[in-house]
Amino acid sequence: MEYQPPEDFALAKFTQETPFQLSEIGDDKELWLIRVPLDISAEQLNGLKIKLPEGKEKKIGSLKAAAEREYELFEVLEDNEKSNSRGGQEMDAMYCLLPNGAKGSKYTSAPTKFARKLNLVQKVDIPDSTEVATTIRDREYVPRAHPEGLKMRFKPYGFDTGEKREIAEVESTPSTPQKSKKPKKEKSAKKKSKHQ
Repeated sequence: MEYQPPEDFALAKFTQETPFQLSEIGDDKELWLIRVPLDISAEQLNGLKIKLPEGKEKKIGSLKAAAEREYELFEVLEDNEKSNSRGGQEMDAMYCLLPNGAKGSKYTSAPTKFARKLNLVQKVDIPDSTEVATTIRDREYVPRAHPEGLKMRFKPYGFDTGEKREIAEVESTPSTPQKSKKPKKEKSAKKKSKHQ
């Protein structure tokens, strides 16, 4: 059964010769997936040297682009390995489509998965937290200047709980006055006098 694209889609076709033919992929070759930012062109990647990673989460390459931007290349680790702070785990679900001359001018999924997945990310210099804390601590405190004539009107709940106040003794008085109950005998005596 041949693949049929969804509605409003068409099969992509290749018209020119490319070195990445499906027939050229054998057991002696690996497929590598390298993700780069949109502002990096293929010409800028020309001459980029990559060292095979020896350990985990180590930089394996770097690239200096225009506007004084520096990029670093990291390997995306597998799901079962230690999580990588550089991201790119969604690349595990990607497959390579290669031109297949045997099927005319159609693309076919590569028979092997990507051997390595690399992620080119922009280098961001984050200052050391202890160094930043030291500069904040040593900074001279300057009280905030307030306009004259302001009065504090809003006092949130618990605003005055810090002051110690004397607790006055309060007599317990019922909130509603209670009616005095008369003995039942008097009521029954009144009823008798009315009937007589």
